[in-house]
Amino acid sequence: MVLEPDGITKIIIGTRINSDFSWYVTDKDLWFMDYEKLHEVYRKKFESLKIPYNMDNHENQNERKGLPILNENSIHDFKPRIDKYKVTVDELRELLKVYILINGREDVYYRFIPALYLDFDKKELYSLYTEYESFETYVAKGWSGKYEDFLTKVEIKEKYWYDDNKIPILDYSKGVSSA
Repeated sequence: MVLEPDGITKIIIGTRINSDFSWYVTDKDLWFMDYEKLHEVYRKKFESLKIPYNMDNHENQNERKGLPILNENSIHDFKPRIDKYKVTVDELRELLKVYILINGREDVYYRFIPALYLDFDKKELYSLYTEYESFETYVAKGWSGKYEDFLTKVEIKEKYWYDDNKIPILDYSKGVSSA
């Protein structure tokens, strides 16, 4: 595992591409699907504050260089660039257990909640990202984006927050108070 999730800048993302499900832990900025929309919003905000805006903060990330739009077509170019961030259910589960032992359940609840689910087959983005940014606002043309619980869309075998006996290690179905 190249990166460990922190729930803020390094997030857990689930993807479905050609019916194949995968988990990744990456920098959150890689998953704003339409950098052009994102930059326009930032440019207007910076102009209103009379501050120069430099788009390079997103454009120069190696994984998205030359891919301003992430969608069902560009994913095939993007996927090889992020393969190093791909993680298995077992890797995430074991790291989750270690963090719980060290920090307790409540402290790891937000760190390990999957932040995004992108279904490239259905052109849908779901977000549970707990910070102020809205990934669903910047979906690619022809996609739907929702801030909504997507955990029921993840098959039990892919749920790293369950143990091998299918018992929740963290019970996201009951909210943070169950942590």
